[in-house]
Order: sequence, then C-alpha cells, then structure tokens
Amino acid sequence: MINMQFNGEDISVKQDCTVAQLLTQHKMTEGRFIVVLNESMLIQADYETTVIQTGDAIDIVSPITGG
Repeated sequence: MINMQFNGEDISVKQDCTVAQLLTQHKMTEGRFIVVLNESMLIQADYETTVIQTGDAIDIVSPITGG
C-alpha cells in the first residue's frame, strides 16, 4: 500500500493504482469534474495510465459556470 492525499484526506491505495481505479473506487466515474494531480490538471485521456505514487495529492474540482 502507498500513502497519498485525496481531496485533502490521507488515504492508502494499492501499489500500481491508477487515477482511473481511484476514481472508480470513490464512485466518481460520471459527471463533470477536473482531476488535479500535485497542483497540475490531468487530462481524462491520462487517467488509465497515470499510476499514483507515494505522497501524491489528488483533488477533484467541479467547474463553476456563470456569467
């Protein structure tokens, strides 16, 4: 297991866990949101191939619309 932060909470995930797997575990596969990995936006095409590393911080951000 490796330690990381998810939305500000310390959690542990299995070794070789991808961002896509993490989102599935947290039932975040639908809807509009942005994944921020270590303060950089991650594009959806990279969710399946981005492996979470020890100490990573992932935040889920919902876009705000308005005028």
